[in-house]
Amino acid sequence: MESYGTTVATYTSTQGSSQPPPGFAHPVINLNAYINCATLQIRFHYHAQAMARYWAIDNVTVSGTSPSATISWTSVPPGFTSNVANPPPVTQYVTTTYTVTYTDPNTTCSGSASVTVNMNPVPTPTITANYCAVPGFIQLTAHPTTGVTYLWSTGQTINPILVNLAAQYSVIVTNAFVCSATAILPVAMNLLLMVIFLQEM
Repeated sequence: MESYGTTVATYTSTQGSSQPPPGFAHPVINLNAYINCATLQIRFHYHAQAMARYWAIDNVTVSGTSPSATISWTSVPPGFTSNVANPPPVTQYVTTTYTVTYTDPNTTCSGSASVTVNMNPVPTPTITANYCAVPGFIQLTAHPTTGVTYLWSTGQTINPILVNLAAQYSVIVTNAFVCSATAILPVAMNLLLMVIFLQEM
């Protein structure tokens, strides 16, 4: 077997035969001397004397373990580091830039790439109640009142809404970034009766 014109192993007819014993030889050849070669070509050369008829090469396997690359993650603002290619999910609270640096173990050359993950604002909804706006009802208004969508526990998607039953009312407010939050306001029976009383005065 030759590589780059260099003979790395030689076998004769006594090192294998078609029938056991001893049977075909199963040598293992160490190619560590050729690590970091950009190209490694392996050639089998057969040379027979007169009357030589049988030879065989079968099940040739080239195996090895490549050195692992060095991977390093950092973040701005600081707080996140990792040395695995695919780190576990990250919990962030502000817009963050993540940078990964890959170092080739064979050349020691490095390259980096970055990505910025924006932290979109989450709404902070509240509910206010107006007991005098509409006779016989309590008017519930979700805030903020613009730039968002609403889903009330009543199933309504408008703002404000009118209620006349004592219950706990909630609204899911979703902004343009599809971030949602919930506000809750209980309407007690005594408040509802007070509204009715005031409207009848």
